[in-house]
Amino acid sequence: MRGWLKRGRSSSVLLNLPRLITFIVLLPDHSPHLRSLFLELHKTIPTFTMAPSVIGSLKRNADELNGHSPIKKDSSINRAFSIPKANESVSLPVFNSLNIEALPVDTVSKFFITIAPGVLSTIDVPVYAYRSSKPGPVVGITCAIHGNEVNGIPVIQRLFSSIERGTTHKHRSTHETLEDGQESLRVDCGTIIGIPVVNVPGFVASMRCFDEESKQDLNRLMPGKIDGAAPQQYAYRIFHNIVTKFDYLMDLHTASLGRRNSLYVRADMNDPVIAKLATLMKPQVLVHVATKGSLRGCAQAIGVKALTVEIGNASSFQKPFIQDTYAGICRVISDIGLFSASGIPDGTLDQATSLGVKESVVCSRSYWIFTKTGGILRVFKDIAELVQPGELIAQVESIFGDVIEEVHAPTDYLTIVVGLEANPIARGGNRIVHLGVVGSNFGEVANDGHL
Repeated sequence: MRGWLKRGRSSSVLLNLPRLITFIVLLPDHSPHLRSLFLELHKTIPTFTMAPSVIGSLKRNADELNGHSPIKKDSSINRAFSIPKANESVSLPVFNSLNIEALPVDTVSKFFITIAPGVLSTIDVPVYAYRSSKPGPVVGITCAIHGNEVNGIPVIQRLFSSIERGTTHKHRSTHETLEDGQESLRVDCGTIIGIPVVNVPGFVASMRCFDEESKQDLNRLMPGKIDGAAPQQYAYRIFHNIVTKFDYLMDLHTASLGRRNSLYVRADMNDPVIAKLATLMKPQVLVHVATKGSLRGCAQAIGVKALTVEIGNASSFQKPFIQDTYAGICRVISDIGLFSASGIPDGTLDQATSLGVKESVVCSRSYWIFTKTGGILRVFKDIAELVQPGELIAQVESIFGDVIEEVHAPTDYLTIVVGLEANPIARGGNRIVHLGVVGSNFGEVANDGHL
């Protein structure tokens, strides 16, 4: 190696070292020879500086290759679950399923759960967890079952950051703002689980579906199939290895790409416990629904009290939506009993939210209206806006501006705009608006606007 470099053949290697080093470090454990080779290369070319974390990774692998015993891992699960500091380079543990009883108590844990085998490595979902030393219900919060629906990610991050700060300020009240302006939450009992990304393949590809090949919607495959196609197996492991451990579930979504959503909750309003929790979320709109095949619907079928929370738009972070969802989740967790009443941030239900909500508009069902012809779509109503019976909602125009179709609200009931199409270029049969039927006549089966 050294002789080869000295003979002037190193220029191409040097130019590509950063890429090669990164590639080698990410190789699975069965590639120690290559790792050892690049560690030797670093010694040969001292002018090339690798990051300390990279050098450490290579050295550990080289030690294993040469028969040296690395530092033994601490067998204590509390050690395995400990949160790495900002200046530490620590690999988080990976497990095959969620084991509530194995979680350390009174601390925030971060780890991964393997959901599917990959080509070169497994597909693992990230997990936050907090288990109180005092037993209680298990509350699960999931996000990004559609890979580009990300508004819920900062909600989960903020929740566990507040809980983590609360573990270091146990003498303080259950909820308060600290001197540095950051929030602190203290969990009195039970367990809180956060899954910021459920659909890892879709998230990495910034797409709604599971992957480009299957184009399958994971939220229509629940509870999955153990011997089915790849998306079905993935759904099966998400549901059976994680969600079945919950007593309560809040599944966080957004609109599909190219559409706009209000902050709204889909829930079975015939279940009094779920209805109360949905009301505590204080969304702009609350829609009664009983969808089969969804994560929420399948969770409810096994006794989990579940809500779907739609948080604005896809592929974006919208601060007011994130703020109101965070506050709503804190109210729900407080009502379940994991926080005391003082754990509710941003006041009570009597106060308006960041989005200006004083009282949620309750709908017995909802549905989409579609265009009959193609052209330029103009929608005259906005999200969370009430629509009077027979009112003009939208129109379709020709490319020259001539009106070729008018779209009116139904004439026999009051509605509200739950969501709408953002793309003005419309073909016949395109979506226009998602309308909620205002009222509290909750049926056993209800449409939620999904096809």
